[in-house]
Amino acid sequence: MFWITAVVYIIGIVIFGLLVSGDLQPWANPDADKKEDEKEKKDGDEEKAAEQQDKQDEEKKDEEKPVEGQEEAKKDEPPDEKPTE
Repeated sequence: MFWITAVVYIIGIVIFGLLVSGDLQPWANPDADKKEDEKEKKDGDEEKAAEQQDKQDEEKKDEEKPVEGQEEAKKDEPPDEKPTE
């Protein structure tokens, strides 16, 4: 029984020794995780900034829209002339 266990153990060691690699796996690199998190955070901040800019643009468009009757009043008024010096 001892010899069977020893052979199984040695076969496992030999297979592991032949197939093992010293390459660092991506999932085992904490520095890469931090960089990805920072990149995702930065991308998220850019997206939020773009959304806020879109909202501001929409608000400006809404403010620029004339109220009912305001268009007609502006048509009747003469255009403002700048005094020349």
